[in-house]
Amino acid sequence: MRLPDEPEMPTQISILPTIYVIFAILTFFIISKVYLTRSEGLPVNLPTAGTAQSQKHTLIAITIDEQGNLAKLAIATKQLQRYQGALATP
Repeated sequence: MRLPDEPEMPTQISILPTIYVIFAILTFFIISKVYLTRSEGLPVNLPTAGTAQSQKHTLIAITIDEQGNLAKLAIATKQLQRYQGALATP
């Protein structure tokens, strides 16, 4: 016994589930961004130092020529002697 042939339905690609997934991922990222932005704005009470003194920063500029001599210096004399001794040792 032969059954009648059913007409084949054309193959269709449904894009609607893909759009739902993309909207779900987009919603996840938007909500995540909102929660991350809120946590960045928390007030923080930092401690302050009552007895601290600011330290002066001194710039030390040393130029050494080809023979190993110090050519230009912007440091004190006591520091110069200490640095010359350190440079003299190999």
